[in-house]
Amino acid sequence: MVWARNSEKDFYAEVDSLFAQRAVMVFWLGILFYIFFAALDFLVHREHFFRFISYRIIFVGFLLICLGLLHFRLLQRHTHLLMAVSLICASLTISLMILELGGYTSEYYIGIVLVAAFVFSVLPLSVYQVISLGLAMYLTYIATMMIADLPLANGEVVYVVNNTFFYFAIFIATTVKCYDDMKNRRAIWQGRANVRKLQDELSTYTGDLEHVVQHRLEQIEDLEFRYSELYENIEDIVVVVDVQGRMQLFNRRCAEVFALGHDTAPLPSFFDLLAPEYRTKMVEQLLVQFAHRRPFLGVEVQVQTAAGEVWTVEMSGNWVNLGVDDPGCQLVLRNITDRKDMEQQMLESSRLVDKSRRTAILGLAKLAEYRDWDTGAHLERIREYTRILTRVLAEKPGMQHLITPSFLEDITLSSVLHDIGKVGIPDAILLKPGKLTDEEMEVMKMHCVYGSNALAEAEHDAGDVSFLTMGQDIAHFHHERWDGTGYPLALAGVEIPLAARIVALADAYDALTSKRCYKSAYSHDEAKTIILNKRGSHFDPDVVDAFLDQENSFKQIRMEILLK
Repeated sequence: MVWARNSEKDFYAEVDSLFAQRAVMVFWLGILFYIFFAALDFLVHREHFFRFISYRIIFVGFLLICLGLLHFRLLQRHTHLLMAVSLICASLTISLMILELGGYTSEYYIGIVLVAAFVFSVLPLSVYQVISLGLAMYLTYIATMMIADLPLANGEVVYVVNNTFFYFAIFIATTVKCYDDMKNRRAIWQGRANVRKLQDELSTYTGDLEHVVQHRLEQIEDLEFRYSELYENIEDIVVVVDVQGRMQLFNRRCAEVFALGHDTAPLPSFFDLLAPEYRTKMVEQLLVQFAHRRPFLGVEVQVQTAAGEVWTVEMSGNWVNLGVDDPGCQLVLRNITDRKDMEQQMLESSRLVDKSRRTAILGLAKLAEYRDWDTGAHLERIREYTRILTRVLAEKPGMQHLITPSFLEDITLSSVLHDIGKVGIPDAILLKPGKLTDEEMEVMKMHCVYGSNALAEAEHDAGDVSFLTMGQDIAHFHHERWDGTGYPLALAGVEIPLAARIVALADAYDALTSKRCYKSAYSHDEAKTIILNKRGSHFDPDVVDAFLDQENSFKQIRMEILLK
């Protein structure tokens, strides 16, 4: 009993030592990550950059102090306390940034989730410690919002519920992982402790060696029995297969999941456990691995349970000698379906952020339109006209390699930026009801250059963004003509980028059928006649043909947006 108590103390002492070692790594990574994510502040919320960098510097300074304290052996016993305070400060730092960005709807909430997931996955923590730290971080965030007396609008309730659900989903997953890791760590420690105890006792005996050996053999058998119990009760699926994939042994968990019995004869093939739609491709790869007796490490496969559920499992394995002529491959399959689902949720969140960014781009484009007499519906029509023309052109021979799905997505988004350069044109010229003079026309032509330069600058700040690159071509060249009489560079034919040639017709059709301060709106048929007359001179013949193919869709879109 005394030995057991001492062993328990030694186990927790080893865990505390491991915690102290990993805490140093966590503090250093925390310093690097908090400094690194300042680049995100600069790119996404530049107006708050200096305030946010001050928050980050203060927090990094605190982490450096913690690292300095851990150099003193006397203070290393308080590593848990330093880590707890650091996590609360990390949550507080991010919460202050969230307040600056409007509160509950801020995307910076993901920072708290990432900090919790990272720390809880790295440090050796008990379930109680994980629950305490996770709740403390979440309550710090909620308390910060409440102390700031931030009003909660109706629409923000959805964000609060979504954020809370997402946080606790990650929180529960990491709690389960910590519990499993601590249980395995205790089992490994107990095994080592038993071996050390046996060695110590064996060294004390010099007489009656046969009796001692027999006693030790019994203890080894007991250990083997305990190992067998662990093998049978482990939550992972364990199965041993031969080079042909035929099952030789499997544990209780495997029997439960796939409804197998040890009296089943003959045993099924391991390949029968794979999901049907996944089986053919995977069998060929596995047979090659088995034939060369190669080990497996972290291979993701899909299996179908007896209940018909498809699980994504992480498969690892190695070849073992089980006392038979041919060795078998012992495979361990861990169910990671929930983890894959969470990864998908994070991907959807990333897509939501991307959608918000694109909505902001559309808003900026409409600012340029609102300076003119048009109300901004012009952009919606241009976008739909462009989408229709591009889809028709994509079906023409020789266009498939040019008009890819990404091309269609980029041109639909960037088409609304074609006149963004008008923000640089004086109102006296832009809003002039009469015909422009030659000098005024030259000024008006500069909106192509202004727009292209503005988008080039935006791309420089944002990095290589495909729709901004295409937007530069559209803004710069959508007034070029097929016969080379356009502006600003008088390009001709295929020298004009394809995206600009498509938007040129969409813009011209909308201009003809819309009322402006200097003209009345033409009917569809009148606009169609004008476009046909300019086929091969102003417009690309292929684009005109695409327009004729879908002219009814043009009329329908025009009427729907007018009514809306």
